[in-house]
Amino acid sequence: MTRSEDERAVDAVVHALFQALVNKGGVRPALDALRALFLAERVIIKTCGDTPTIYDLRSFIEPREKLLISRRMTPSPVTLPRSPSLLHASRRP
Repeated sequence: MTRSEDERAVDAVVHALFQALVNKGGVRPALDALRALFLAERVIIKTCGDTPTIYDLRSFIEPREKLLISRRMTPSPVTLPRSPSLLHASRRP
């Protein structure tokens, strides 16, 4: 199956999001990349759990930045697929 330009663009955003949260091997997380990646007016919605949590960009980044820099939060040992498409994950038959 050929991937559309939109699917490739979503994959690039998802990849950049996960890369910005890496603090492995003493590397400082690239959270400025998140600020560049998202419009400041946008919201991020966490949908796991009973109640969705809505973040603006600042409220999403700040606590993660503190945890990542302090090394109290580390990425889980999950290997991301080469093409983590949200479009594929959200499609319904």
